[in-house]
Amino acid sequence: MFWKKRATESKPVVTSEALRAAAGGDDEALESAARLLLDADTAETLRMLSTETRLIIRLDDRARRNARSLHRRAGPAFADTAARRLADGSPGPVAVALASMHHDGRVREDALTRMTEDPMWTPLLVLRSGDWVRQVRVRARTAVVEVLSAADGAHLGLALDMALALHARYRGDFAHAQTVAVAVTADSRAREELLMTGPPYRRRFVFTLGLGLGWWSPDRLARLARRDRDRLVRGGAAEAVCRDALWTGRHDRLHALARSRYAQVRALALTGLARLGRHDTVAGFLDDPGAGVRAIARDSARRAGVDVAGHYRAAMSAGRPETGAIAGLAELGTDRDAPLLHRLFAHPDARIRAAAVSGSRRLGVPPVALLLPLLHDPAGAVVREAATALYPMPRAVPEALIGELLTGSRVELRRAGHRLSRARGTEAVLRAGLALINDPDPGLAGRAAADVTRIARSPDAPADLPERARSMFDVR
Repeated sequence: MFWKKRATESKPVVTSEALRAAAGGDDEALESAARLLLDADTAETLRMLSTETRLIIRLDDRARRNARSLHRRAGPAFADTAARRLADGSPGPVAVALASMHHDGRVREDALTRMTEDPMWTPLLVLRSGDWVRQVRVRARTAVVEVLSAADGAHLGLALDMALALHARYRGDFAHAQTVAVAVTADSRAREELLMTGPPYRRRFVFTLGLGLGWWSPDRLARLARRDRDRLVRGGAAEAVCRDALWTGRHDRLHALARSRYAQVRALALTGLARLGRHDTVAGFLDDPGAGVRAIARDSARRAGVDVAGHYRAAMSAGRPETGAIAGLAELGTDRDAPLLHRLFAHPDARIRAAAVSGSRRLGVPPVALLLPLLHDPAGAVVREAATALYPMPRAVPEALIGELLTGSRVELRRAGHRLSRARGTEAVLRAGLALINDPDPGLAGRAAADVTRIARSPDAPADLPERARSMFDVR
């Protein structure tokens, strides 16, 4: 549902979450969202729509498909409704916005004349600046230049979002060049607003642009490397900080980033420390949970004369290993080290149990007798790892145990039963599908239905299987 009614209001209330959901839906969802936007049709609704770049582009693409078809008059219902309101002479702001997507160029041009200098129209003007009709395109481009000359950081961000999304389109270069030019000359406050708000692709673009133009100070880059939520921005900032630290001798910055909670940042910092020859410091990260970090630490440990495999074996023998040490032994050890991990299958910490099962699987075939009890482990991660380890040995799991898993009360048990059934052949898959096709978990029920459908349609299936599959769907 895209809207809800308040007791004191007669118009639907549209939410940003609903608009984002509609942007990822089919044509019917787009039409429904546009219809409800038209029902609300307030300035606040337009402001909400203006921030949903993807939805605007999808609505416009929907109208463009009709404009290029043989039935040019059969436009989308939302565009035709908006055009009628425009012709009546008193359209609301949303009607003007949707009329600017109409398949008739005269309607689009008329809609542009109704767009005032209010920056909330900026994304729609940017969209029309690449229009295929020259008159519409020229009018929109003139308006874009006027609006951008007075836009603040927030409205510049809306223009930049649309321009970046349309850059690959034919005639998309104008809006891209205009918005980037304004962004380059923006003040520091506007730059920060562009960087810290908006969709990821805008933030990455602004970060990269600012990095090339020297906008970000070392302290600002260090904060981005430590805290930014986007992986690419965080990694780019960390790389810049580490490079600057090596050039300027600010090695304390490398030590600070080496304590980051992000493995990507720790790996970059340790690479810088290794280049400085601080191998003893880097070797202290042998038990790090990040695989890339452990690889860097192992190289430094060897250069420092540390027996890496011995370090991991000692950690296992001590009885209090970290998950990174378990993974490290699995990466370096041999099948003779597997018993060190088998002892940890009964460890009280679920993370250790799961890591031990995963690591022992990499070192060889774990004992089935130790794995079977873990299929009922209280921790879902342990159950998943046990099922993964048993998957190559389908006949080692009793059929009765698989049946128990398929009817288990916990979804991770049923998932494990489904996975193990898939390793036992067509008959087992069909039985699992019958048990799980009405499962409360939608993902599991969908996979079960897909399995049964595939079997029923397979030309190699036994003669009675399609009928059995159809009867199963009748039960459903």
